[in-house]
Amino acid sequence: MGNQIISGLNECGYDVRICNDRYPDNLFTKVLWKIGITKTLYRKTYNHITRHFLQDERYDICIILKGYGIDKKLIDEIYKKCSCIVGYNFDSFAFHPLSLSWYRLVDNFYTFDYHDAKSYDVKIIELFSAIEKQEKNVERVYDISVIQKIHSERLSYTNKILHLFQPANSYVYLHESNYVTMALNFIRHPFTYIKLRRYIHLKTLSYDQYVDVLYKSKYTLDFAHPKQSGITMRCFEALSCGTKIITNNRNIFKSGYFNQENTIVCDNSSVVDNKIVEQYKQMLPSDVIPRRRNIIDFVKEIIQ
Repeated sequence: MGNQIISGLNECGYDVRICNDRYPDNLFTKVLWKIGITKTLYRKTYNHITRHFLQDERYDICIILKGYGIDKKLIDEIYKKCSCIVGYNFDSFAFHPLSLSWYRLVDNFYTFDYHDAKSYDVKIIELFSAIEKQEKNVERVYDISVIQKIHSERLSYTNKILHLFQPANSYVYLHESNYVTMALNFIRHPFTYIKLRRYIHLKTLSYDQYVDVLYKSKYTLDFAHPKQSGITMRCFEALSCGTKIITNNRNIFKSGYFNQENTIVCDNSSVVDNKIVEQYKQMLPSDVIPRRRNIIDFVKEIIQ
């Protein structure tokens, strides 16, 4: 996401410097952030950013994404070099709570998460599609595509959807971050893991492959993390390709981009709703008019 935002800011006339929101940034320190051993990490982040980014420089705007290593002390230093600070969380506070310590200290703070927007009185800015190429008259060879990183209940949800809708042609590509997550996910869902094992990989599809499959799909599967209520980039990218969406996220219809003609909401419960199956069959041959919310739309809302 960072590269797309930089590109969008460049198009809006900004010269951009980018730094991490935490230093050092590696697998070990990510674990420390997750388990709450953060005192030394906050100090290292403060020292690195003030030394390398807040010496002689002046900035028109500072945009903080997530903000793992940010605290009040660092916010105060940024304000000495920049008159406007904007925060954006494309996780939820339930999933990423560290920005709770500073989100009220900046000029504007936005979120993609509907629950957080209501609970913490912050404004929603939707995500966007990063797909730039426009394909026309593409043959839709897959009834359903599933391209997902395995986490939480995604395996069981994928299994449910494939069993429920029985697609004649499907494309399923599930990937693990590493062997550790592979072992943990197998322990959590051994039977489903074995059932879907032929679809599981240790590397991601290339972005071009992902886009190609999305364009060739009548539906694609979206799974919102149980701790998040925001609409994923997957949904915006599917819509930009004219691909219909099956999702577990009931908040999706709060966005003006999604409706009953391009989206089916199906949760991960064991209850089978025959009306959903009929809806799927009726919509399967229908075309969806592509709609594209792009990075410029997103950036303009961030900097307004």
